[in-house]
Amino acid sequence: MDKIFIKNKYILRFTEWYDSIGGVQLSTKEHNKRLLKKGFSIFQVYLSDNKKTKINYSHGKTFIEVSIYRYCEISNFDKILKEITKQNNISLALLNGLCFPYSLHICKILKSKEEPVPIIYHHHQSNSVLSDTTIKLSNENDLKQKIITIFDAMSHLVFLSEKELPLYILKKYRSKIKIIPDDIDLDYFKPVSSMNSKENIILFPARITPNKGHEDLLYICNYLRQKGMTFKILCIGPTNDVDFKKSVKTLVKDQFLENNILFVGSKSLDELKQLYNKGKVVISLSRTEGMGKVLQEAAAMKVPVVSYGTGGVSDVIKNGVNGYIIPPLNKKYFARSLYSILINEERRQRMAKNARKFISKYNSKIIFPEIIELYQNLMVN
Repeated sequence: MDKIFIKNKYILRFTEWYDSIGGVQLSTKEHNKRLLKKGFSIFQVYLSDNKKTKINYSHGKTFIEVSIYRYCEISNFDKILKEITKQNNISLALLNGLCFPYSLHICKILKSKEEPVPIIYHHHQSNSVLSDTTIKLSNENDLKQKIITIFDAMSHLVFLSEKELPLYILKKYRSKIKIIPDDIDLDYFKPVSSMNSKENIILFPARITPNKGHEDLLYICNYLRQKGMTFKILCIGPTNDVDFKKSVKTLVKDQFLENNILFVGSKSLDELKQLYNKGKVVISLSRTEGMGKVLQEAAAMKVPVVSYGTGGVSDVIKNGVNGYIIPPLNKKYFARSLYSILINEERRQRMAKNARKFISKYNSKIIFPEIIELYQNLMVN
């Protein structure tokens, strides 16, 4: 490994996934860009499928990416992390997710320094993954103790929403918890034209994985067809599960839905914004959700949303005002609610107008300064 030495004060951010495509990864990258603009310097450490440790410098060496082989020996991971922290002035660490066993080792190394480094835990998943029920299903008897060990070492615990946050966390860590939701750049996500497309275009922006609920599209499509509706559902997003995507496409073909369900692949933010301008409704079928970044984007672009009510979805959608929240896995109710928007243009337009107003509290100009203040206070102290 090359020697790394730069005199700046650094934020060390650790994420399990960074070089893949997903909502959390895109949010993390956007977050890093904003921090760099504010004058912060960042070590972005993440796990990769590349067997060789790679170091990339950018932004005048104020942003350094360090990718570590995902299946390396933990002793090798420790060695790399110790070298980074020994040679550089790390004044704050950000832990994006639990990511065992690496997170435990990060805490141990940073807290064992002569001047312990403050660590902030950022939770981007559904809070339900921390629940006793999920823990029991995990077949890891000591999982809860691992979570407690990590949370004990944190200066702050940042969650997107208080929804589904387990009672044992609320009781034990109330003084550490900060609720800071995902933010949205309302200057960027702004409709450039009124939504007057005659086509019923339904947008489904989501990675193609089992957790996102693509199988439910079959029931929803058949319901809409029985009602005599013409429509297209655009499945927007990549997949890291080729077999699953293949199985879904086979089901679509077997039920003669190929003209209704279209897989259009990944889109850039600019391309996605254009699609929001054409879409009548955005849907989310996720089994679990942190907050739902695409739901914020849709609302900012004045597109009504129909979503299963998981995680912090109800923080973004006010039922009947800017969309509908559906009890999880209730496909029939989901299909009926989607139909009720598509069949009633006056209702859809009313929801569209309400959407951007409701999302204004998540303006990045309001939310991001909270994060900056939190980081700066810890770095100064």
